[in-house]
Amino acid sequence: MFSTQQKKATVSFREFLERLADSSRPDPENVIPQNPYNWSMYAINDSISVDFIGKYESLEKDFEFVCSKLGVPFQNSSLPTIKRIRSKGRSYRDWYSG
Repeated sequence: MFSTQQKKATVSFREFLERLADSSRPDPENVIPQNPYNWSMYAINDSISVDFIGKYESLEKDFEFVCSKLGVPFQNSSLPTIKRIRSKGRSYRDWYSG
């Protein structure tokens, strides 16, 4: 039987990437996947190229954080909205027939 609860890793993101880049590095917390299929998202020419990954769920807050790190002024309307529901008060169910 397996547990659905994941244990919290106590390694920094930088340490995680360094372990990912160097397979000979010890991984006592077992945070490195066996087949790091997404390494290309974190590296350029096999060198770590990121130090922060934001989440879509908190995109505006994460974008504000990145702007502050870069010294770029953040404006609440900096992120464009491509798709927006224009009808107010209607449920998504109203758009589909049963």
